[in-house]
Amino acid sequence: MTVLPGNRVVYTADLRRELRTGLRGGIAIALPCCAVAIIVYAVRGIAPFQPSFATLPALLAAFLTSGTAGGVLSGILHPWHASIFGRAGVGGAIALAACLCVGVFTAEGTSSWSASDWKAVGVFTAIGGAIGVWRLRPSRAKPWSVQP
Repeated sequence: MTVLPGNRVVYTADLRRELRTGLRGGIAIALPCCAVAIIVYAVRGIAPFQPSFATLPALLAAFLTSGTAGGVLSGILHPWHASIFGRAGVGGAIALAACLCVGVFTAEGTSSWSASDWKAVGVFTAIGGAIGVWRLRPSRAKPWSVQP
C-alpha cells in the first residue's frame, strides 16, 4: 500500500500488483483442487461427485472460478488487509464467493438450496473470515512496530 504524506493512501497505485498477487494465490489454491478431482475421477469416475456435479468440466470450472473470484476480491479489497477486521471481511467475502461459484456449477444450482444449505454457506463464510485473519496478515509489517 502506498502512503503519501499526511497518511493518504493511494489505492490505485498498488491495485494492479495486488490483483496479480490475488489471482496468483487464488489459482494456486484452485489448481491442486483440480488435480485432486482429476485423480479421483481417473480412479473412480464421476460417481464421487454426483449428484452435485454431473460432469468433470463443471467441477473443474467451479474450482477455477472460485479461485479466480477469490483472487480478484483479495486484490480489490487489498487495503482491508491492514486491519484484523478487514482481513476477516476479505476472508469471509472470498469464502462466500467460492460457495456461490460452486453453487452455480452444481447440477441443481443455488435456486434449490434449502435453509440448511444456506446455513452451511454461513458457516463456511465464518470459517473463511477466520482463515482471512490468519492468512491475509501483512507479512512484512510487525504490529508492534511504530511507523515514523
